[in-house]
Amino acid sequence: MNNKDQKGFTLIEILIVISILVMITTIPTLRLSPSYQQKVIDQFFDQLTDDLLLSQQYALSHSDTVKVYFYSSSSSYRAILVESNTEIISRNYDENITINPNTLGSILVIRSNGNVNKAGTMQVIYGQEKYNVVFQLGRGRFYVIKV
Repeated sequence: MNNKDQKGFTLIEILIVISILVMITTIPTLRLSPSYQQKVIDQFFDQLTDDLLLSQQYALSHSDTVKVYFYSSSSSYRAILVESNTEIISRNYDENITINPNTLGSILVIRSNGNVNKAGTMQVIYGQEKYNVVFQLGRGRFYVIKV
């Protein structure tokens, strides 16, 4: 059999194709890192908002006080009905997220009318980003602002 009749790829051609594939696959992962971080913090605030609204609904519907405890050491928070001592929410969040209680404290008390017991802020830090969660008196309103 003659060597000129063999058809196939040389080692150099294969290496060029593999290097092109590696470059093409690494470009999207470089761009995904900032969007992944943004999705983590967005998901955290969506979940926290939903859980706080659910706690307000429990306080209103059960005519009971709800306490929301924030545990920064274990990256979690819990919501408990006070009279029945029933845990209604237990949630873990990303360990890279830090919650500083600031003026609010580590316990948020939601009264049976759905209002918080005191106004205040807590700071949420994720990477270089800082956010303030502000709780207002009256109607249990709160909002998140980026600092």
